[in-house]
Amino acid sequence: MADRFRSDRQLCVELYGALCNIVWWKKERPETRWACSWRYAGGLAADLCGQGEDYLDYYCSGNEQMVGVRIREILGTAGWEPAPESLPLIGRRPGLCEVDLRSGETRRLDQDQEEG
Repeated sequence: MADRFRSDRQLCVELYGALCNIVWWKKERPETRWACSWRYAGGLAADLCGQGEDYLDYYCSGNEQMVGVRIREILGTAGWEPAPESLPLIGRRPGLCEVDLRSGETRRLDQDQEEG
């Protein structure tokens, strides 16, 4: 799995965002939950990217609380998914996307305001 991140910096940015303010769990073991600070998420993304970066290269990148389809697939193969208590938080900020975790579809939250 780590090789996939080393070859794709954008994927590391997506991972960082998916770890910020999101509790992850193993669905088959509901007592197993994992979360981290934004700083730790940035450090983890930097380490996986392997380009000599540090957490500040990811910190507050504007991708926080976003779980994209690629990250959901990668972490899902290891049995992890966003815990139910995190679902109301994902993508609920103006100017960002909302990700439907069942279908993988995304929608800009601010499009409704522009169209109306």
